[in-house]
Amino acid sequence: MNTRAKAIDLEVAEPSSQAKPLFKWAGGKQKFLWDNRDRLPLVTAKYHEPFAGGLSVFFHMAGMSSRPLDAVLADVNLRVIRTYEEVKWEPAAVSDRLRQLELAFNSASDKTAFYNDVRTQHNRSYPSSDAARFIFLMTACWNGVFRINQSGHFNVPLGQLRGPLKLPTDDQVNAVSAALQSAKLRAQSWETGLNAMSPGDFVFFDPPYYHHDDRRDLYEKNKVFGRKDQVRLADALIDLQDRGVDFVLTNSAYPLMIDLYKERGLDVEIISAHRSISSKTADRGREQELIVTPGKASSNTMLRSAQLKLFLRDA
Repeated sequence: MNTRAKAIDLEVAEPSSQAKPLFKWAGGKQKFLWDNRDRLPLVTAKYHEPFAGGLSVFFHMAGMSSRPLDAVLADVNLRVIRTYEEVKWEPAAVSDRLRQLELAFNSASDKTAFYNDVRTQHNRSYPSSDAARFIFLMTACWNGVFRINQSGHFNVPLGQLRGPLKLPTDDQVNAVSAALQSAKLRAQSWETGLNAMSPGDFVFFDPPYYHHDDRRDLYEKNKVFGRKDQVRLADALIDLQDRGVDFVLTNSAYPLMIDLYKERGLDVEIISAHRSISSKTADRGREQELIVTPGKASSNTMLRSAQLKLFLRDA
């Protein structure tokens, strides 16, 4: 396992590298970084993030790098990738449209109707690039949750806003565009990118968290990332470790997940993390999560097989 160097404080980075997420994202890692920046290495090779989402960790790593960060950023969500591509290549146009949306929304007498109209326009334009509308919707929607219906339409309602809506400034859009210049953007599954990871590379995995209670699963109502996917991802970590690829993975601290990683000889640490996506404010606070890093892989294949059968029994 690579030795982890303590990250430099964000404030010493160049102002031009001060990129931060352009929109809210349920399960985003901005609060994770408050307490856990020193768990991430200074990347000297290539950086990979197969579950892109809001890209909090990528922007942090780009700010810590003394050179443009060579990165591969991927997500199965085409809307997310198309948004980043448009920001990367056309930041001025995205900024102009954001200013228009911000002014029009804050001036609207019926903000719910305005939001719903923008949502309808966005769904009609998909899969064409629609960065400004997507950023607006994810900023104004309920708790930064991305959800689509069976027709493939984004259907999250307007959230509760405190004061005027504030969309990313021109400087923020330009900073993200600059951070993305050395990044390859890929609309693909996490598995597709595994072969492109080389010895010395670093990968940050932030998969949809495992939840035993399906009612709490705000990410994957249709179970597109279920127990079998969690097992495949855990096995992929062993392969990456054997190939000399460094990584950090986060997940929920359910006993099944703890066993899943420990049975494979991976290092597992339980941390207290901020929770902010409950519909009830009183339920928000801190809960336990896992940080998984390379360890000593288990050679007990019979034990792994038994664990796999137990884990998948109720899948």
